[in-house]
Amino acid sequence: MARNEFIRCPKCNKIVPRGKGMCPECWTVLPNIPPEPEPDPDPEFEEKKISTPIINSGIKCKKCNTDLPLGAKKCPQCGKPVKSKKGILWIILLIAGVLAFGAWLLSSKSTSKPEPSSAQNTQLNLDSNSKSNSTSNPDTGSTPASAPKTNDTAKTVSSPDFTEADKLRDSGKELITVDKTLPEGMNTLREAISLYIQKAEEAGDAMLVSDQIEDTYASYETAMLKHKSMMESTLSGGIYAQIMEELNDIISLGEDLAAKGYAIDASSMTETRDIFDKEYKEHIAEEFNSFTQRDMWSRTEAWKLINDTADNMFDPANLDDPIRLRYVYALSWWIQRQLETEIGNGTITEKGAAIKIANQIEEMDYNPMMLHYYITYMNHSGEDCSEVEKAYQDIVDYLAKTQGIRLGEDIMLDRFWYFNDFENYPVDSKNGVTLKNRQWIRARMKSVSFAK
Repeated sequence: MARNEFIRCPKCNKIVPRGKGMCPECWTVLPNIPPEPEPDPDPEFEEKKISTPIINSGIKCKKCNTDLPLGAKKCPQCGKPVKSKKGILWIILLIAGVLAFGAWLLSSKSTSKPEPSSAQNTQLNLDSNSKSNSTSNPDTGSTPASAPKTNDTAKTVSSPDFTEADKLRDSGKELITVDKTLPEGMNTLREAISLYIQKAEEAGDAMLVSDQIEDTYASYETAMLKHKSMMESTLSGGIYAQIMEELNDIISLGEDLAAKGYAIDASSMTETRDIFDKEYKEHIAEEFNSFTQRDMWSRTEAWKLINDTADNMFDPANLDDPIRLRYVYALSWWIQRQLETEIGNGTITEKGAAIKIANQIEEMDYNPMMLHYYITYMNHSGEDCSEVEKAYQDIVDYLAKTQGIRLGEDIMLDRFWYFNDFENYPVDSKNGVTLKNRQWIRARMKSVSFAK
């Protein structure tokens, strides 16, 4: 291209093709200068032309469709401003950089955690311990990298269901208000207490039901006292045994509950039991003594009063317990009545009756009346019983010497109160055997042989 095809911008000195209306660099309106005649070739000019070529940007003006030079800010033909792709590119690069930086931050947080401060270590250790059961490997104790989600937390914090126990308690309270269903209500209240304890222990916290158990036990105590009052008006060995069993049961339960940490005090029930034991035995002894005031001794009434579960009314090892003495006396009369009936209907011989007495004489505490019957039956059978006869006579003589009474003369055997020891619930001051003399009789009879 000839040199006169270009002109220089008078403001910025940029070389611009001739005919362009505006400098593409500074947007100055260019003068319409006609081309100069072609000069002789100038090596310096040719060098400048080569070193400053016009580079087409490849972009056309959106208004006049003119090719825009690289870096043009306005269209050199119509002057329309050119939006720089460079600025847009920087904006795109900046946004991309921000997004990349954000992604890097998220990635670094998920793959590495900051070291906890010393103040946080305790809480972190507690959290770790609380989760160890659900996140550790059961075989190695190690924590897996990814543990499946479970409902263990929900199970730990869920409250146990005491609905069934509550219903039992409420039902028991209702039942004990009616005399007829009082025993059933007592059993129901006890079942409610057992169920409360079971549910609380399954939940791992016995104190969850402390209020319910204390309330139910109080209702149980009230029912027990009411039941005792209803029964104790009837004198019977069986009634005594039942009341004592129920009192011992509620006392034992109260002591067990107190040992578990519940606010239960069974001392009042213990005191109630001890008072009942003493007073009820006194009433039975007094009732038994009243039989001696009658013209006819009621063997049946005496036996019925004492016999019902009599082993629960005294300690068998305590031979001189006042209730035991009355029991063995009633037993002696009961056995004699049976023998009379059996001999009368021919189901037993008199020797057989003697052998029956021999087999139970120790249990009857060597009652002199029964020793006399043994001797009588043996003599009627023609059997030798001289050893027993000698022992019996020694007893008669010893009582005459020490107590001033002779059996069979001063006091008839069927009216001899062998159970009366003059100290515990005495019948009178003369008819009976002292504790010391009863022990002497036992020692004397231990070496005596009876027919078998």
